[in-house]
Amino acid sequence: MKEKVKKEKKPKTQIQLNLKVNIGIIVVIVVAIFITIPLLKGKGVSKREALQIITESNLHKIIEVSQLSTYECVYNDVCTVMDKEDSSKIAYYCKYEGRVKAGIDFSKVNIAVDEQKDGSSLITITLPQVTLGEPEVDIASLKYMFMEDSADNNTVSGEAYNACIQDIKEKSQSEELIYETAQENAVNIVKGLVDPFIKSVETSEKQYEVKIVTTGEYTE
Repeated sequence: MKEKVKKEKKPKTQIQLNLKVNIGIIVVIVVAIFITIPLLKGKGVSKREALQIITESNLHKIIEVSQLSTYECVYNDVCTVMDKEDSSKIAYYCKYEGRVKAGIDFSKVNIAVDEQKDGSSLITITLPQVTLGEPEVDIASLKYMFMEDSADNNTVSGEAYNACIQDIKEKSQSEELIYETAQENAVNIVKGLVDPFIKSVETSEKQYEVKIVTTGEYTE
């Protein structure tokens, strides 16, 4: 009677073990990909849906600039300085170069989003008053023409500088063109910031209309 010879199982080599481990890893990765793809699609949809919702707060974030200079008026002018003791006499003339900036405080912009009967939304953006900044004078640009010899002293540069600052203030406050230009530029800047955002989220089902309102008043 023949004895059955048991075949001994050869021990698995390191290559075989590594192959099984690698196959297991690949299976796990493939499963993870199939699970992740629908989730990513879902995230993309929810992100798109979130963008469709335009609110006052996210519009404020787009135009959040605090103080914005929308126009700069440059002066190359002459200031008249009167005698301190006799205001009817001219002490000297001072030629100067300076500038003043005009703009709005964007933190005071008011935004309202209202639903219309036709299903569209009206976005009303109300801009605050245009204000003037503090004038700037280039002290190195000062040139004098003295009418009184006594006015040519060590304190003349400081005195002339202050007089030129005051001269710009008085002239700029009376020039409506500065305010009008600054306001017009502010409107264009707001449009440039808001319009691309609205167009990116607008759909055939949801339309938006933007209305920018200015106060028409100015402050110094």
